Amino acid sequence: MSSAEDLFGLRLVTNEYLVRKLRERATDVEWTGGDEAEAERLRARATELERNCSKVEWYI
Repeated sequence: MSSAEDLFGLRLVTNEYLVRKLRERATDVEWTGGDEAEAERLRARATELERNCSKVEWYI
């Protein structure tokens, strides 16, 4: 059974990974001439996850 720190740590790493991937995807969408609204939506989701990451870090 995992401790709370292990679970939160895993979530933190997962969120950081998702933030990076969402931003990469937003850049890809722009570079390939995709929908700007889609790129902005991806960036907004990344920012939201990043804020949640900071909250998790703070409590650990």
